[in-house]
Amino acid sequence: MGSALDRLLARLPDAPRLQGSKEHSRLREKRSHWDFTATGNDWMWGLQCHDGAKITSSLRFSTLKACVDSAMFHGYVLWHPDRERRARGK
Repeated sequence: MGSALDRLLARLPDAPRLQGSKEHSRLREKRSHWDFTATGNDWMWGLQCHDGAKITSSLRFSTLKACVDSAMFHGYVLWHPDRERRARGK
C-alpha cells in the first residue's frame, strides 16, 4: 500500500508523478510522525523520525497541554488553523 501522497496523486489524473524521483524521496525523508497517548491518567508523546528512530517522552504528564508543551520543546510544531496562510476555498 502506498503513502497518503501516492494515494492522493493516484486520484488526480493530471498530477505530476513523483514516485521514484529524487524529489519524492527528499520529501518523504523529512517527515516525522508524532503521537500523543493517554496511559491511565497520564499522557506521553512519541516521535518516529524520518530515519526510523523512535523517541518517547521520558516523563509522564498529567495533562495533554503539558505533554504538548514538552513535545513542542522537543521540536513538535502545533498547527493553528487561524494562522493558516494558504487561501481557503469559499
